[in-house]
Amino acid sequence: MSRIVVIEDDGALRSDLVDRLKEWGHKVSEAGDAKTGTELVDSWQPDILLCDVELPIGNGFQIAEWVRERHPNTVIIFISALMGSQERLLGSVYGEEYIVKPINYAKLAERIKFHHAQKGGVLARVGKWLTGAAG
Repeated sequence: MSRIVVIEDDGALRSDLVDRLKEWGHKVSEAGDAKTGTELVDSWQPDILLCDVELPIGNGFQIAEWVRERHPNTVIIFISALMGSQERLLGSVYGEEYIVKPINYAKLAERIKFHHAQKGGVLARVGKWLTGAAG
């Protein structure tokens, strides 16, 4: 499955997210702040980043901008209690998804599967092309 980094400052929510993602078969690493989170993204190079928007130092949009520069293939899914149109717009500019808290885990699972399939489809086509198996 996917390699996922979770950046969420709410420890209970982060723990719940990590537990569920692992139950779904993903490899997960976690951080409670922007600095540790960006270090994990750099070292892990995840397929997906689940990132809170409001963090004690910095915010998820700043992290996403940083990730886009260094790891452009990482899918960014924001999780936030902010429901305003401005936040949702910024979420669509900086990331692929914007999920409002409380998290609907069925929707989260669906979106992760979608992005995993998208990445897998591209990688499979590139692999076939590189091996000469493409038609």
